[in-house]
Amino acid sequence: MQHSRIVGGSTAKRVINCPGSVALVDKMPPQPSSSYADEGTLLHDTIADILDGKGTPTGYLGRKHNDAVLTQDLLDEKLLVALAALVVQPAALVVQQQQVVQQVLRQRCP
Repeated sequence: MQHSRIVGGSTAKRVINCPGSVALVDKMPPQPSSSYADEGTLLHDTIADILDGKGTPTGYLGRKHNDAVLTQDLLDEKLLVALAALVVQPAALVVQQQQVVQQVLRQRCP
């Protein structure tokens, strides 16, 4: 998956406030990547593929992006934690919504 060169979470405010900055940024020479950026891209691409049903987490062990490699530690400490949050968070929201509905019904129908 290729990141947008035009707008992303870290550039959205600038692009919205100054659309001309897109053309200016296009004129800049490419910036070198960092190990942190490579690891983030590796994890981002991997979780996107997993959520698209293209494989299981352990099936991506050894996957590379530049010098970043998906190791068991990265899988356990980052990827599986993120996947678990995606599962737990919606469930917690459903419970919270149910509690709000019950409170409203109790107020209307004592």
